[in-house]
Amino acid sequence: MVDISSPNNPIVKDVVRLRTHRRRHDEGRFLIEGARLIEKAAAAGVDLAAVFVVEREAYPGSVSVSRTAMTKMSGRRNPPDALAVANCWPLSPDESTTPAMASEPATTTDAWWVALVGIEKPGNVGAIMRSSAALGASGVLIVDSGVDVFSSNVVRNSAGALFSLPIVEIESDLLHDFAAARSARLVGTVPEGGTNLWHANLDDAVIVLIGSEANGLPREVLETCDELVTVPMHPTSVDSLNASVSAGIVMAELLRRRL
Repeated sequence: MVDISSPNNPIVKDVVRLRTHRRRHDEGRFLIEGARLIEKAAAAGVDLAAVFVVEREAYPGSVSVSRTAMTKMSGRRNPPDALAVANCWPLSPDESTTPAMASEPATTTDAWWVALVGIEKPGNVGAIMRSSAALGASGVLIVDSGVDVFSSNVVRNSAGALFSLPIVEIESDLLHDFAAARSARLVGTVPEGGTNLWHANLDDAVIVLIGSEANGLPREVLETCDELVTVPMHPTSVDSLNASVSAGIVMAELLRRRL
């Protein structure tokens, strides 16, 4: 039997409102779509306030809803079979962690972080989080960005990395202090003129800064960097790389150095 069949049910409408940034911010709740992501969130210790499933889809303690109701809640043409409402957690430098971690992992001399500076595309932010988790980053810094990391686009594209990696929202003028506290060097990425990535000094603890595709890293941020690096490209290629692709190449090199 379906617990909620009408898309006009007050609970459905309450969930729909969480698709807006303002409502997520005001209530401190966000949406997780799909059984696989919900399972990853639960395993990481994310506080799930409610789980909704389509009719006979099973999940302990879940609420069964009609396909029509789920379509309205998700706002997607092909809605998931499961959707959860979860509680957000702090992202400030002093408090940020993940539900699975009581504190930031101990810093090692070859640890590394990725700092996304002024990147405004949620898909890129989520994709870089996913690559960061896959390639062994210590965490991801969201710097001077208006991206809501709890938006559905970021959550989906992170493929669960949001739940397992420390994610910190920070102002650019605090980057130097953040790095100093971890004995890390600030390494900025630039499309040209930097040290060839393959020859750069990346063996010690570093924070790699990735700028937006449109504007790159701001001048004031570049001036705080200890080193600038450039991803080598074929001379007849396009003049730039997608931010998430560029970040992935740099992170793969960081991992290669540490294997």
